[in-house]
Amino acid sequence: MKLITGRYNWGIDPEYKFQITNFSKFWRSPALIGNSASVGFFSVLTYFLMDQNKRFKKKKYLTLIPLVFSFVRSAYLIFIIYEILKFFTKKKNLKKLILVFKIGIPLTLLTLFFLAKSNVLSMTSLYERVRLWSTKTIVDYNVFFGGAIGNVGGGARGQGFIETLDSYWLFLLFSSGLLGILLVMAFLYLKAKNNNKFIFILIAFFLCGFVVNLSQSIVFITIFPLLFLRIKKSELTTEL
Repeated sequence: MKLITGRYNWGIDPEYKFQITNFSKFWRSPALIGNSASVGFFSVLTYFLMDQNKRFKKKKYLTLIPLVFSFVRSAYLIFIIYEILKFFTKKKNLKKLILVFKIGIPLTLLTLFFLAKSNVLSMTSLYERVRLWSTKTIVDYNVFFGGAIGNVGGGARGQGFIETLDSYWLFLLFSSGLLGILLVMAFLYLKAKNNNKFIFILIAFFLCGFVVNLSQSIVFITIFPLLFLRIKKSELTTEL
């Protein structure tokens, strides 16, 4: 923050909007993007882009370094769901299940134990979201067609929780109704139906969308559409 803005300010810088926060005992790095959440989504989306191309088979893991230090659980969740779906849909991996369970279960329990001690697995933020959804989202909308565009999400700046919502599907329900949700899902399905990896990415974002408003992130809006691009096979012959 000091390098870019010339000053250090805990929380959100009033002019440049860089955000310094912490999660339990961990310091969340805003990198050059402005806040840790954007860093996490930038990292995981970049990984997904590189995972579409075999020539980035090894280099793609470098993109996960910012994800690790972002300490953004929603970004972690997207990555984990994607990798689990990839693993269990490969026949050769099914033979490894016994070994995975033998090693993975004790390792997972040990990891969960240390994470729990560091308060990383705290459900406080989820409970707070549920409380706010039930008390702070009094919106005039039509369940089928929405109609609250401009009154929720980014269009409702300065109105407290209603401007963030922390739920993409709730935001979509208020702004464009069930019809809007169906149209979005139909569009994504048509684009992804012949690409298993893309389907896994969409499933991961779909689940995460219940507890975070994806469209509020500039990083998501600018990078996510790149996943729809397809590289011609003739272009894959060129090595970096």
